[in-house]
Amino acid sequence: MSKDIFGGDDYYMSIGEHLAGGGWNENRRIVEKTAYVYPNIDGLPVYGIYRVMIDFDYKGNIGDIVCLYNSPQEFKKVWLKTCADINNDLADKNYTVDTECELSDCRITDVRLAYHAESYPNDKGEFYIYPVYNLDGVGINDEGETEEFEITIDAIW
Repeated sequence: MSKDIFGGDDYYMSIGEHLAGGGWNENRRIVEKTAYVYPNIDGLPVYGIYRVMIDFDYKGNIGDIVCLYNSPQEFKKVWLKTCADINNDLADKNYTVDTECELSDCRITDVRLAYHAESYPNDKGEFYIYPVYNLDGVGINDEGETEEFEITIDAIW
């Protein structure tokens, strides 16, 4: 695989393994590996549907390449929300969060800017990538245990 797969070398990659077996008389074995390649924009990660997946069989042969990546055609400058805007979004619950239950005593531990790629085109058939804020935090779940969470808020109006 070329390091210049996206016209630059700014990307994140992870490898997933697909296992088979593991029954009473059978060892688990790797039958396939998938390389997930996530390109960055301006050094920032892009969440949503924005990646290339390359499947390899157990011998290392390429089995499939799935491209869920469209190179951006146009960049526009936009105004980002302020801290006050973000606080209002939090108060109004205008965000998505990756926790399954309501947490108490929540505390934000980190805030970072990223991008999000839409998975479906708009009514004009266009895909958009837009800035988002990711807020990491910790809170207490129903069992009284500390749980980490991530909140995603649109960074523009």
